[in-house]
Amino acid sequence: MIQHAKGLSKGPNRHVDADLLRECIESGAARKVNRGMWRFEKEIAGVEFAVVVSSDSNEIITAFPTVVNRAEAEHIGYWADDELDDIEAAQEYHEQKPREY
Repeated sequence: MIQHAKGLSKGPNRHVDADLLRECIESGAARKVNRGMWRFEKEIAGVEFAVVVSSDSNEIITAFPTVVNRAEAEHIGYWADDELDDIEAAQEYHEQKPREY
């Protein structure tokens, strides 16, 4: 996955790929964080993701799961059980980090 390429990310695998990023940015709910930053949120098969983008540099700052509805995700069947385990661990990991976005 993108964030784990070259060991750039700490913490559990978020299962964020280019298609998920594109989906969040193109059709997610946008919220202005500050003058140079936007946050896009989108539910994808029972998992809500946030993607934070710098409008100054047009770069993705981060992307992470914010809500996991395990029952819904399992019912939909898009995510494998081990992926949901990773995503739940990533959600818990990121809830502990202070952030302005």
